[in-house]
Amino acid sequence: MTTCAAHSTTSTITVTRGENRTIRVTVRDAAKALVNITGAKAWFTVKERIESVTPLIRKRNLAAGGADVQILITLPQTDADKTGKFEIYLLPADFECLKYGVMYICDAWIELAGKRYQVIKKRPFVIDGAVTTDFT
Repeated sequence: MTTCAAHSTTSTITVTRGENRTIRVTVRDAAKALVNITGAKAWFTVKERIESVTPLIRKRNLAAGGADVQILITLPQTDADKTGKFEIYLLPADFECLKYGVMYICDAWIELAGKRYQVIKKRPFVIDGAVTTDFT
């Protein structure tokens, strides 16, 4: 399986400190056909380095032990505009421990019918600083 998201597979994911961000992912097979991912488990992880043991951001869908507010597989997967799609939700609190301007690394996986596929491959992940930091 492969992925086709709004960005190419090697582009950097940049999030401005303080904002919410939704990463939309579309899963396709080797023939570029959309894949029905109903019931799949999904994970998204950001680390300082690939070999780091502890993730800085970890998101999972409900089937993988997380929640639909972390990762949501768009249903029904039988609709042409929803097949193969899932969304990863990032919140301002997710970035509190990250430094702006530092290059982190992220990826996303799905598990379908007992087989795992990396659908976002080792992408650079960067936090952009913001002028406004007090939202009270």
